[in-house]
Amino acid sequence: VSQEGGYIMDIEIGSPPQKISVVVDTGSANFAVAGAADIGVNNYFKSDTSTSYWGDPSHKIDVRYFNGSWSGYLATDTLRLCESCDTGVVDIGFNYGGGKLFRQRGS
Repeated sequence: VSQEGGYIMDIEIGSPPQKISVVVDTGSANFAVAGAADIGVNNYFKSDTSTSYWGDPSHKIDVRYFNGSWSGYLATDTLRLCESCDTGVVDIGFNYGGGKLFRQRGS
């Protein structure tokens, strides 16, 4: 699905799985997910409800792009790309505000 020149994909993160829509950034090595409500962000990952989430709040990350940036924490949790796909464990950057990376159109 293309939205504003980007591709949006629904994935499942955590245990039990939480369905989250993410922007697929084919030009970046970073995988980031909204981890808190923000202006224009209604669907975000709730780490406190995932039994498989492991993160250290002292492991802060700041990622800057030509057009935008985000700040958050690096953590680990389960990820599934589709219902028929296997579940894997991955490092995920969780954005807890700061930056406009996850804001929807018009925000």
